[in-house]
Amino acid sequence: ASGTAGKPIALIGLSHLGEITIDATHTENQVVLTAGYDYWVISGFTLKNAARFGFDASGSKNLVLRNLIAKDNTLDGFHVVGADGSVFENLTAHHNGNDGFYLYNSPNCEIRNYLAYQNTYAGLYAEKDENLKVKFATIHNNPLGGIKVQTKPITVSHSIVTGNGTFGIKEYSTSGTVVEYSDVWGNVGDTGAYAGTGNIYADPKYRNAASGDFLLKQVIAGDAENSPCMDAGGALAWDLGVARSSTRGDQGWDAFKADMGRHETPAEEVDNIAPAIVLDTPQDGATISDKADIAGRV
Repeated sequence: ASGTAGKPIALIGLSHLGEITIDATHTENQVVLTAGYDYWVISGFTLKNAARFGFDASGSKNLVLRNLIAKDNTLDGFHVVGADGSVFENLTAHHNGNDGFYLYNSPNCEIRNYLAYQNTYAGLYAEKDENLKVKFATIHNNPLGGIKVQTKPITVSHSIVTGNGTFGIKEYSTSGTVVEYSDVWGNVGDTGAYAGTGNIYADPKYRNAASGDFLLKQVIAGDAENSPCMDAGGALAWDLGVARSSTRGDQGWDAFKADMGRHETPAEEVDNIAPAIVLDTPQDGATISDKADIAGRV
């Protein structure tokens, strides 16, 4: 079943001040959209322990994936093919066996507020994705690279790419990728700031990367120092759409010039559409482990 631009089909995970976990320990994939499932919104789940991908979509266009965590899956955290015109927002991928996010042949998409760390391959592998825009991402410590770009150039802005093995950002069989207002630092092969407007080369001063806290140190939030990524963006936070989100430990909103890197969004802001399908649980941290064919009930 497909939705429309004005009335998408939404699958929203609701829990009492907690997350809903879909545990696919005994199945190949967690959430699967096959060809023709267009105009879906999926939000509010942790996807883990799949034998293949945490999230798998092939040929489904105009998707909105947001507020999802993919972790501890055998292959890619997010594996998306042919998803023209889709938006991926507030996604986190960590400790997956291949890429954190593999996006293939999906033109005119946007990845926004993406966090990827400690995936076995690249944090983001973008292949044949014409006019892909990556904004406000933080990609750290992925052994086979930060952002791998193949065949079609992309645009990366207001992002932090640090501590990755092999490379920070690298093009294969293409050229012309634009990187601006970003901190590409401490990756294998780095020798200085990535070429482009507003880029810096500096330790971003994460609050505690070892424990998965990639917010930025800021004196106003009680830290001893300020991150060089603070107020380092190319325009005001309000104009770039991140003024109601935060890179700070005290969750204070981004103000003045935008900060680089992943911004966290308050829970009350993230799901502002009426869902068509709701998975609701009575307690925090609920786990779903049985197979459910929700598509057949739309």
